[in-house]
Amino acid sequence: MLRKALFVIFLALSCLTLSYAADSVDKPDVHVGDIWRYRSLDGFTNEVKGETTFRVFEVTDSEISTRLEFKGRPNKGQMIFDRQWNTVDDGVSKYEPNRSDFKFPLNVGSTWKQQAQKTVFTSGTTYSYFTDGKVIGNEKVVVPAGSYDTLKVETDTESRSAGSDGVVTKFVTTAWYSKEVNRFVRMDIQTMANGRVRDKFVMELLEYAPAKAKN
Repeated sequence: MLRKALFVIFLALSCLTLSYAADSVDKPDVHVGDIWRYRSLDGFTNEVKGETTFRVFEVTDSEISTRLEFKGRPNKGQMIFDRQWNTVDDGVSKYEPNRSDFKFPLNVGSTWKQQAQKTVFTSGTTYSYFTDGKVIGNEKVVVPAGSYDTLKVETDTESRSAGSDGVVTKFVTTAWYSKEVNRFVRMDIQTMANGRVRDKFVMELLEYAPAKAKN
């Protein structure tokens, strides 16, 4: 009986430890050669729209540079992030200081605010970005790559074009971040303008291939 009781106590303490560990995630440990492959879906119809692969080709003290490959399309792209996976340059626009989707360490209940300026390369048009972020809690998520214990992160962003009559667009982004893959395993983005939902976009992880596993 004593042995059984000790086992039950040990199991309970183990569960508490795992729960505590999942409540906080440090800045991602990213390396050159790491690969994430996602499928994109129409959020209204759940129709698969394509596949995108992110391949890290450079990591500095301040940035993560990725090469984008699109299944069935010859063109490639680049996206530059800060070391917290916040977009700095998406190949079409730059964000100063960044588009703040995450703020590490991620702790359940933590919140943040960020103001940034987006500049479109081709036109020079600028937009002001105002973001409110929060870590909602723990959630187990199943995606094509598998089942993951994640932290659910939500950001509400308002984009306003320059000028007193600037167009306002709102984005609600929900990301399920997994420490196991050093990135999100699912991301839902909802776009709203003039009081209506205009677009819903979903990304789900298909594969994670860390560079360390190849060596």
